[in-house]
Amino acid sequence: MMKTRFRELRKERDLTQEQLGKILGISQQAINKYERGQAAPTNERMQKMCEFFHCSADYLMGRSDVRAVVPAGEKAGDYEEDKLVAYYRSMNVSDKKRLMNIAESLVDTE
Repeated sequence: MMKTRFRELRKERDLTQEQLGKILGISQQAINKYERGQAAPTNERMQKMCEFFHCSADYLMGRSDVRAVVPAGEKAGDYEEDKLVAYYRSMNVSDKKRLMNIAESLVDTE
């Protein structure tokens, strides 16, 4: 069941296996194996996946149909915002500076 949920969550965010791999810090080949049920992620990787997808490990593994896990006092993030943050975190310092300049110029023109 994990392979089905994992793939659904990835596609829901309109990410390729390669993009998700970069965001999570793992290879595209590992993502492919998880989606085909040929491998299981380590506990550390499972935690990263659950944090990114805002779901419990039980949901990801198909043991529960309760999906969202939101810490007390917070509200669930928007998928596009989460994707942007994940991309930002995967960038080098130079690219982060370039992105900030672009974002500032977009905000200034509105």
